[in-house]
Amino acid sequence: NAVTTSSEQSVTTAQDQTTTAATVSTVSDAAEENAVTTSSEQSVTTEQEETTASTTASTVSGAAEENAVTTSSEQSVTTAQEQAIAATTASTVSGAAEENAVTTSSEQSVTTAQEETTGATTASTVSDTAEENTVTTSSEQNLTTAQEETTAATTASTVSDATEQDEATTSSEQSVTTAQEDTATSTTSLPVNSESSEAPHSSVSDFMKKEWDWWLRWSENCMTDFIEKWYTWNSEVANQCNMRKV
Repeated sequence: NAVTTSSEQSVTTAQDQTTTAATVSTVSDAAEENAVTTSSEQSVTTEQEETTASTTASTVSGAAEENAVTTSSEQSVTTAQEQAIAATTASTVSGAAEENAVTTSSEQSVTTAQEETTGATTASTVSDTAEENTVTTSSEQNLTTAQEETTAATTASTVSDATEQDEATTSSEQSVTTAQEDTATSTTSLPVNSESSEAPHSSVSDFMKKEWDWWLRWSENCMTDFIEKWYTWNSEVANQCNMRKV
């Protein structure tokens, strides 16, 4: 029994060991298989994850690139629009500036033309006024000269007339005195009688009548001619004086 038991035990032990070894081997195989499976699954998972990550990264990169391209395009469009707006604005501003410049230039030209016209009108007015003043002054001078000449002629004529009258009066007085002296002489030399007493009076009367007639003829003829000649001479002298003044 002991041997049997020992054999059985040995068999059992051997069986147990075999079972254990088989179990261990099975467990080990299973573990290895599990490990391999796990490793494969992990590899597959890793590959899938890497693929997914790559795809995601590619997708993200593509999206980013698309976004970048889109953004760049939008920016280009925006930039182009801004540039177009800026160019249009600049052109508009430039056009407005040119219009303002042209308008300002036109206004300045108009203003300059108006100022020149005003200046010319003023100058013309001043010139006309100066000419009118000159003409007026010349006319006044001519009138004054004429008045002075007339006054001088009148004064000279008056003085001449007065001188001639004085000379005529003196001549008449001398004639009267001479006649009186002659009468006195003849009266003294003639005898005093009724017949001869009439002679002196008649001779004095005749003499005075002849003297007066001569004086009238001289006044009418010679005096008139003298006054005309004197006035002509005085006018010539006055004209020469005026020419020297000018």
